[in-house]
Amino acid sequence: MTADEMPGELQRAWAVLRPPKDSELASYPLELILHGADCRVAVDTNALRHLLVPVQDEQLAGDTRPSNLRAAVRWLVFGGQRHCYIDVWCAEPELNAEFDGLIADVLQEIERSEQPGIAALGVIDRWRRLFRTQSLRGMGTEARRALFAELTVLRSLLKVDPRTVGTWTGPLRAPHDFEAFRRCIEVKAVGRASDHVVVHGIEQMAHHDGRPLDLVVLEVVEDPDGTTLTELTRQVRELAADPAGFDELLDTTGWAPLPGQPDVEALTVTEAVRVAVDTSFPKLVRGSLVLGSLPQGLSHLSYRISRDLVLEHGRTVSMERLAGDAA
Repeated sequence: MTADEMPGELQRAWAVLRPPKDSELASYPLELILHGADCRVAVDTNALRHLLVPVQDEQLAGDTRPSNLRAAVRWLVFGGQRHCYIDVWCAEPELNAEFDGLIADVLQEIERSEQPGIAALGVIDRWRRLFRTQSLRGMGTEARRALFAELTVLRSLLKVDPRTVGTWTGPLRAPHDFEAFRRCIEVKAVGRASDHVVVHGIEQMAHHDGRPLDLVVLEVVEDPDGTTLTELTRQVRELAADPAGFDELLDTTGWAPLPGQPDVEALTVTEAVRVAVDTSFPKLVRGSLVLGSLPQGLSHLSYRISRDLVLEHGRTVSMERLAGDAA
């Protein structure tokens, strides 16, 4: 398969691949064989795209650092044959076009390499910064304010315990934004005129591990005397006992200051409301559904909760109180 043929081959693959129901991956063999196994593209149960590169007799380590672009070395079975692969996947569907470019680059590089696994990982490293920059370009107002809200909560947690960077699980697409020691916290940012919050999926308002769950709604507005995201990230980094761990999580969000473009959008939190998500609070969870799960063929469920309902069930809370209760 030549470089000119690659776009058409990938287009055919993505057209026929569907998220699997009874397996981890649904795959499509490409016209490149390494070590007796096909290179493949695949989609997983979340419709995320993967590239699978067969490897053998190479000292390789995957790279699962928080990022939109990830890689792992794993054993997989296709057609009854078990083989070792580098599994490269894109965690952000909005970057699928860029991921196709990476696939083409990887396949061209490994076809002429005596160590295809090492060559593939080298290409991935070169593409990481592009993926982060592309994510930033697509970060709109709502996404920036959501990040500001989460970082505001994280800053408060770190003031209580500098070791709590790892409680910030929102960038890892966990059900809740924070998995603190005493409770889980889901953070929602709203503007002054917002009349609702959006809940994603049936796990976001669900309890687990016997811990209480708080829904924290922060009103985030522009304020010339407020704090920019650049300033807020610096404050969080200075508080964190593991600043490198924080930077890895921040990188996953897609935000980074662009060189030569100062961050001038200053924001502030004007209201913080905490709701104890208990049986009295209206929500959709597995127990709300007849089958205990979404019907077959339905996915990525989102729904709205009115802000009036949040205010009815919640109470204003200071960041200090919120952090103290969670630590």
